[in-house]
Amino acid sequence: MKVYFFGVWGASSAGHGWYLPSGKSVSYYDKTLPPLGNKIDGGYAPTTNFDAWDQRRQGKAAILHLAGWTVLSWWDFTGDQRAGSNSAIVAEGVWGLEDMLAKAREYYPAQMARQKEPIVCLERPTELSFEAVVCWKCKRPGRRSVLPGGWSHDPPGWLRREKLLACSPGCAE
Repeated sequence: MKVYFFGVWGASSAGHGWYLPSGKSVSYYDKTLPPLGNKIDGGYAPTTNFDAWDQRRQGKAAILHLAGWTVLSWWDFTGDQRAGSNSAIVAEGVWGLEDMLAKAREYYPAQMARQKEPIVCLERPTELSFEAVVCWKCKRPGRRSVLPGGWSHDPPGWLRREKLLACSPGCAE
């Protein structure tokens, strides 16, 4: 499983980037990165208005599921005091808040040790459940992750064409 850190690596350095658990930085253009775009730099951390600087408090977080990845993003001023400083743990698969925090502590212990305030989700539901789905063509069963409030994610590797769900590219034709 791939687990990345996005943020400031050292406790006293400025500038945000992608990192592997080894501390090796990863280029924004690396093809192995999750397909999240530039929004990873503060765009997933919680606020109702991007210009509302007063809503940005240390440890305030959001969790969401995109393209088969889970993003736990929070306002983090422990390595960079600038107003938009943030961090994120991005893990392959669909995970809840407690799982993501456990992965963060396991894969990035130094970065998590800097967090003196608890990481608390302010928006986007965090209770993960599952519902059964079936491939429209071959009838193969699968599980879709579902969060309260309407957030859901199809099984990894499955494809959606309008309202049809397919378990493979062959079934999507």
